[in-house]
Amino acid sequence: TSFIESGIVESHGNIKVNTSIVNSNIICHGVITMGNKKGQIVGGDVLAARGIKCREVGSKFGVNTILTIGDKSLVRAKLEDLESELQKLVIEYQQLLSGMQQHERLFLNLNLLPENKKKPLLAILRKKEELTSQQNVLEDRKGKLTILLNMRCFSELRVTKSCHPNVVITIGHSHLHVKEEYGNRIFREDYETKK
Repeated sequence: TSFIESGIVESHGNIKVNTSIVNSNIICHGVITMGNKKGQIVGGDVLAARGIKCREVGSKFGVNTILTIGDKSLVRAKLEDLESELQKLVIEYQQLLSGMQQHERLFLNLNLLPENKKKPLLAILRKKEELTSQQNVLEDRKGKLTILLNMRCFSELRVTKSCHPNVVITIGHSHLHVKEEYGNRIFREDYETKK
């Protein structure tokens, strides 16, 4: 791509832009690589899970530019979705248990009931097992995502010319609001500060 201006882009791979990304919202699950001529990211909100390589970030005029490097925000979003799913499951499970408690005597004497009365109660017991299984799967996924969220971020921002003031950089758990211009620099997560 030659340039992106006022765009909304999501890519599950890498993005290569020859000249500039201007006032755009970008989500890239790979690496964003800017061309060698201009290679500038100005304005907008740009997320790159595996890193950004560019010549220049922001502008001399202090245009607000937000860069997020690493997968932490993506993992947080997945965790929030998972929490929501878990909450719905817990509510459904509690409602099921409440209904079972109202008919506790039937469930205790299940083997004494005729077959046509057993069938709906057995379906309820299967649903209870299914909900428990789903909850265990989601709890396992939550645990794995939490581990991933707490891991060190090895993605980085490489700026070969300049990073201007008013650029906000988030890498992993580290945040930097650029107040002065930086020259050729590599920005990485400050993992030690996180601990």
